[in-house]
Amino acid sequence: MAATTAAAVRRLCAAAEARSALAVLARGTKSGDAALDVAACTALVHGCCQSGDVAEARRVFDVMPRLGVAPNEVSIAGLCRHGKLKDAAQLFEAMRREGIRPSMVTFNLLIDGYGKAGKMSNALHFFNQMKAAGLQPSVRYSPGNMKECGLAPTKVTYTILIGAFAKENEMDRAFEMLSEMEKAGLEVDVQSYGVLLHALCMEGKMMHARKLFQSMDSKGVKPNSVLYDMMIYGYGWEGSSYKALRLIMEMRKSGLIPNVASYCLTIRLLCNEGKCQEAEALIGDMEHAGLQTSESICRVLFDAKARLHSSTDDPFTYSSQAHCFCYLPGNRLL
Repeated sequence: MAATTAAAVRRLCAAAEARSALAVLARGTKSGDAALDVAACTALVHGCCQSGDVAEARRVFDVMPRLGVAPNEVSIAGLCRHGKLKDAAQLFEAMRREGIRPSMVTFNLLIDGYGKAGKMSNALHFFNQMKAAGLQPSVRYSPGNMKECGLAPTKVTYTILIGAFAKENEMDRAFEMLSEMEKAGLEVDVQSYGVLLHALCMEGKMMHARKLFQSMDSKGVKPNSVLYDMMIYGYGWEGSSYKALRLIMEMRKSGLIPNVASYCLTIRLLCNEGKCQEAEALIGDMEHAGLQTSESICRVLFDAKARLHSSTDDPFTYSSQAHCFCYLPGNRLL
């Protein structure tokens, strides 16, 4: 009958019915049919964690026989997700005492959990333990034996730490991790650059952001539209309309389309500086790219034109009715 209980638990957990699965397990315990296989144990712990019942997940796990690394990883993931970092660390130590060798995924879960909580000393503690355990990101592995050794996520480990340091505004440490990642022979991809660029743009350090952005080409990494939009956002809040405009032009030449926010931010900057011709051309480019132009951005341009004409001898009639004549499909700007 043990197989029956295990199958029922797996089926109920797959249907996101963790409470029902627990009830089945309780009935099985009373009838002497409570044995679960690895898959059922993992599914039950995962189901409890997903439903937010971390305490129940831990209780279930503690009464189960240790079935290997997979259930431990699920438990650690649930504990970290709900901020139970101390419990996650204790479970990690229990794994090691019982002779269960943590995988790269286990270490990544703890590094990510502590990193997101801003506890970088703890994150680095597990990073160093990962190296001491023989899971050395500094070693070059061939694509064939990386999976055999469980080392495929090494790039993820570095990206987690880069993002965590950047979030805490420890940019020197973040760049150290990027440098170490490159020296290790690991591929530095768009995501790795993205977490650094995001932090630099949010801090208004656009000179450093531009230098990093330009270095991507020499590393064989092609910026995507998300990274371009980050840079445009940074220049926008810096008030550098022409730098933002130049990036939009770069994107269009490379076949990428800026998002609506990037267009609108740049148009507003241009209008504030009285550069109505460039703003109007950019609105036209939006329509050409198939993006919807909002009435509010048309009003910004109309108001800018009104201010420009009021400062000259050229007569210009301003009326609220003209606001309705926007650059929308089928219309043309005045």
